[in-house]
Amino acid sequence: MNKLKIIGGIILSLVLFAIPFLMFLDVLQLQSAGANKSQFTTQVEIYPDLILLKQTEMLNTIVHVSTYFASGSGTIINRTHNDSKNQQTKNVSIYSILTNAHVIEDRNIKILVGADGLRGEPLFLTIDYEVIITAFRTNGKVAVCGSAVVVTESEILDLAILTFETDVDLPVANLPSCEMLDQIRIFDEVYAVGCQLGRPPLPTDGIISSIVGTANGHITYTSNAQIAGGSSGGGLFKKYGGHYYLIGVPFSAPFARNGQFLPHLASAISLVSANEMIKQYIEEK
Repeated sequence: MNKLKIIGGIILSLVLFAIPFLMFLDVLQLQSAGANKSQFTTQVEIYPDLILLKQTEMLNTIVHVSTYFASGSGTIINRTHNDSKNQQTKNVSIYSILTNAHVIEDRNIKILVGADGLRGEPLFLTIDYEVIITAFRTNGKVAVCGSAVVVTESEILDLAILTFETDVDLPVANLPSCEMLDQIRIFDEVYAVGCQLGRPPLPTDGIISSIVGTANGHITYTSNAQIAGGSSGGGLFKKYGGHYYLIGVPFSAPFARNGQFLPHLASAISLVSANEMIKQYIEEK
């Protein structure tokens, strides 16, 4: 009988101990679930802002650049306000576009129209086809379309700067300092954005695979951020301190011996090569 009382007492003690212990475990689980829920909510709240930042600082700074015979991409690198006192143009801004020179090289076409009988020289008629800029919204719809002016170009660097005027508000790409460009290394994460195949800007991501420099300071990057026809003149971007900066201008991808296109070996002209042209152009303005 005494043994039964002892056993019953032990069982009762275990039950009384187990109840608060189980309640304590339930509280821990609730707190853990609450913490996870809070963390998830925070991520969801931050995520759209990061996407919006990428769209504003990369995607929406890319424009489609076209001539009668060719098309490519460009990046908005500067904005100035029109100083005209004309009421119709007081809200108009002048945007500067960085692109590849080969994208716009076919804008002028010479047509043989006859010959100079006295000199024995052929006579040509030069037709200047317009360079058309098309900017897009995030959803791919056209924001504005207009004619551009070529203000400077370099066949050696394969770079050109265009300008066009509009009263539509467009974002401008962030330009890095020389110190920021010096920090670029192999394995850095990058984004390539361009109007592939004439479409609205399309982003791809990858890493810097190689950095090639020449004796005259001309630098190119190779990355596996894939490009396609129409990407030339677009932007190669890298993140610095929470913002995205234009570090290069994609211009080509190689073909294998069997003719296969290799978009994962995309080359871009470093802004190290473009900085002098951009600096000189902005100072002249």
